[in-house]
Amino acid sequence: MIIGDSESEITKKEEKNLEKTRGNLSESENSFLRSLAEKDEKTIEKGHLLESATNYGISSFNADKFFDALVKNYTLAMQIYGNSFYRYLTGYDENEIEKNIRLPEFKRELKKKIAQKIESLKWDKLIDKEENISEEGFELGGISLLMEELDNLASKSMSWGQKRQKYANPAGIKEYVKSFRKERYRDIAMRSSIKKAVKRGHATVSKEDLMVHSREEYGECDIIYALDTSGSMKGEKIRLCKKAGLALCYTALEDKNKVGLLIFSKDIKEKIIPTDDFSTLIKSFSKIMPKQETNIALTIKESVSLFSPEAKIKHLVIITDAMPTIGKDPEKMTIEASAFARDNDVTISLVGIELTKEGKKLAEKLVEIGQGRLYAVKNLENLDSVVLEDYLHAIEGI
Repeated sequence: MIIGDSESEITKKEEKNLEKTRGNLSESENSFLRSLAEKDEKTIEKGHLLESATNYGISSFNADKFFDALVKNYTLAMQIYGNSFYRYLTGYDENEIEKNIRLPEFKRELKKKIAQKIESLKWDKLIDKEENISEEGFELGGISLLMEELDNLASKSMSWGQKRQKYANPAGIKEYVKSFRKERYRDIAMRSSIKKAVKRGHATVSKEDLMVHSREEYGECDIIYALDTSGSMKGEKIRLCKKAGLALCYTALEDKNKVGLLIFSKDIKEKIIPTDDFSTLIKSFSKIMPKQETNIALTIKESVSLFSPEAKIKHLVIITDAMPTIGKDPEKMTIEASAFARDNDVTISLVGIELTKEGKKLAEKLVEIGQGRLYAVKNLENLDSVVLEDYLHAIEGI
């Protein structure tokens, strides 16, 4: 962990959220999160800069390149590198830069600030001598995003807690059905009860017909978060997808479940088998950058090999803004991959971000075969809530 040179502490709100998090995780995760509290506000701001850079595919820093891009074509520079990146890099918001970019004195000040910020990153070893983001830099970027998402989850705690109580109860996951005795009414298996009443020739369902779900120990669920990192996902899209993934990791690990990760574009960029190691997941999320095309079929097939045979529930959730573009017949390959996953007891849900009509049709087929759910997301600010809702349905057996 990199410690900033200032002795100021992070905000009380962040400390409160970190303290709440530490109370719910293992000692290894606690050790990791304790180190977050040692980071001061200036260091966290550098983390936001580095995390913003990765969202636009930036892995190296060059002061002249960033400055020249602004001076030559402000609009194009903002499209390539993003508003938030330049805001954290210069200390000026996009309106101030656009308004003053033609002024010679402002140009000199801007160039000076960019150079100073990059030197500061080098001093803290957040970028190396070649000006590439270091391991410490990637890690700090992930930490800054995690702290932001913890604030976000805290603001949604009321509604989220009610939904979670409905699905993720400590009694466990649904396993098989048996005759009703003194179990909770919420565990009644309606289909099995009606079927039994019909077989007995009953016009209504009586108490003797009732069947309930028997439950085993809660916490035997593997979730794999598969994130599309094709070029169209760059910027705000991929940032909010990362946040949603971190929310899933935090929640699932708190429930004693495990989360795996698949980063894909035209091929698999990174894969992590379902784990309860929070720090490993954060480090992996921090390195996610947008790349090229989309290959969902390969992603589905790859996920099957990552799940533990002992997991009671194996669930894959795919986050994408486009359906497959790789291969001779990408649609056919995707459908076949979905069937292969289902034959191996893997359920599949898909979160589609502004999918086309054709993409939505294919997505519907995919989740139908995968016996999961399709979520059409228009407001990306609610993406974390959508992913958590799918998680709740997954641990209930979809």
